[in-house]
Amino acid sequence: MSKDVKTAGVRLRSMKTKLVIAVCLVVALSISVSAFFSLRGSEQALSKQIEAEMRSNAEATAEGIGKDVAAIKAKVEFIAMDAKVKSEDQAVIIARLAEIKQTQSTIETLFYVDMNGRYQTSEGTNGSVAERDYFKDAIQKKGTIVSGDPVVSKATGKLFVAAAMNIDSINSYVLDRKFGKDGYAYVVGRSGLIFIHPSDKVALKVNSLTDAVAPELKEMTKAAIDGKIGAREYEFQGISKYAGYASIPGTSWGVSTTQSKAEALSVISG
Repeated sequence: MSKDVKTAGVRLRSMKTKLVIAVCLVVALSISVSAFFSLRGSEQALSKQIEAEMRSNAEATAEGIGKDVAAIKAKVEFIAMDAKVKSEDQAVIIARLAEIKQTQSTIETLFYVDMNGRYQTSEGTNGSVAERDYFKDAIQKKGTIVSGDPVVSKATGKLFVAAAMNIDSINSYVLDRKFGKDGYAYVVGRSGLIFIHPSDKVALKVNSLTDAVAPELKEMTKAAIDGKIGAREYEFQGISKYAGYASIPGTSWGVSTTQSKAEALSVISG
């Protein structure tokens, strides 16, 4: 075999080798791109699933709180319909409210209020609630209302009965709601104040409408207290999270169920 033929054969084998390598690289690249989009698609699909679950959790939590609130409202309405409480005789009303308070462990204070906002409690103290939102709401709506950042009142003719209620049962219900290892629920009042939260550094200290928090959290809070239901991603204290939110029936409160994005998505890499 001549030198030229041998050289041509080597070159041909070299070209084939290069061609095979090139094809392998193209196949490898195709697999990598396919895997990337597959993973991305899986993450997006999981994100939608997580958001749907968080929304469902928020709705269920809101419903549970709503039942407790409804029971409290029913109790206050029953008190307001008491014949002695409706008598409009101050001495009779105060005496009767004091009697009722002794039998109701969840009631912190009972008081009646006239149409000008002047009140007197079952303990005999007095003052004015004319500038309080719950008084204005009760006068305007002429029905049972739950205050924005929370007390229960009742408008009945010339007087209305109000009760400062112990909401330990609601507090316990919310704090017992757990999702994974780091997921939890919290409740926000109409003003944006977070008044039930597992962290003492947040509860009654952070306002998710007026404090320096992520815009997404503010939007979510406003949506919840405006009566909307939904789910979204947001950031709180430097942690990316998923959250569902819902309004609580019979109140102007909102509830959110939240979990860190890292834990929620860990199933992909697990």
